[in-house]
This record gives sequence, C-alpha cells and structure tokens, in this order.
Amino acid sequence: MPPAPDSSFPRGAAAPDPTGHSRVEARDSAMATAEWDDPLLGCLAIVSGLLDRPASIETLKAGLPLHENRMTPALFVRAARQAGFVARAARRARLAEISPINLPCILVLADGGACVLVGLNGEMAEILSPESGGGAQSLPIAALQARASETVIFVRAVYAPDARAGHTPTRGAGDWFWSALTDLWPI
Repeated sequence: MPPAPDSSFPRGAAAPDPTGHSRVEARDSAMATAEWDDPLLGCLAIVSGLLDRPASIETLKAGLPLHENRMTPALFVRAARQAGFVARAARRARLAEISPINLPCILVLADGGACVLVGLNGEMAEILSPESGGGAQSLPIAALQARASETVIFVRAVYAPDARAGHTPTRGAGDWFWSALTDLWPI
C-alpha cells in the first residue's frame, strides 16, 4: 500500500529535502551552477532542447576530459556527437555571414562566454544565454558582433530514419524495363 500523501504540502509541490530545499529547487540550482560554470555546456543543453532532443548537463558532459572543468569547442563537437547531434566549429568574421538556415548556432564570445543565436532580424539578433537559464534577449547585431569571437559552432540532429517505415529492398543491377515486367508478370 503506498504511503499516504503528506497533507502539509499543496498537491503537486515537492516536499523539502533534509536541508530544507525542495528537490525542484535543488535541481534548478545545480543546473544553473553547471551552466554558469561552463557556457558551452549550457549552450549545448539549450540547443538539445531546441532540436527536440533534450539532455541533462550531466549526460552531455559524461566521459569527456574537460579542460579546467570547462568545455572547449573541440569537446563541444565530441559531446554533441555523443548526444546524437552533428556539430562543426567554423570561423565567421561577421554575423551577417551566418545563413538563417543554419540557426540555431552557438557563438563563442571573446570573453570566454557563449550564447545560442536563434534569429537575425534586420539590425537585431535574438540570443539565448545559458547564464540566464536560456532566457531570450534581443540586442543590436553590432553590439553582439563586438562581443563575439570568430568561432561559431553549428549543430544539427543526426538523421535517423523512422523505424516504422521498415526496410526497403533494393534491386541488383539489371534492366529496369524487364525487371518491372518480371515483377508484374503474375498479374
């Protein structure tokens, strides 16, 4: 028989742990600390959610040799591959060189930070920052360009055919006309 719910907490609220914090607060606090300590890791977590394959910070960094407990662009590509994404670091001198078809992408900032570029609209850029927990911010492209380094990381989900489609047999070499007639002969 399951234990009776504690009536001192509202329905759906998490009971505090022994330290006095709820489990949800503890989880959010841990994620915020991890994302703040490593902006590239936070950006990978944000992009994984945007591409409908959310992953936790711990899952994304598992097994990686972090440099000074931070992710480098090369490690970002490796972590993305482990999480089911294709990633490539590239150099772009100007934000205008980034095609809208390649958004979202990660901008490595000159101060060691990073952000997710999700839109370029005229003179404004829309970014998601791991420091703010993925909060959206619009700022002038010129201001973002002044803060950005030339390193951009492009990320996409790896294509995986749907298992429901089944296997499509392929034909060997042969004449297309006679093979089609042979298939239809019983009709």
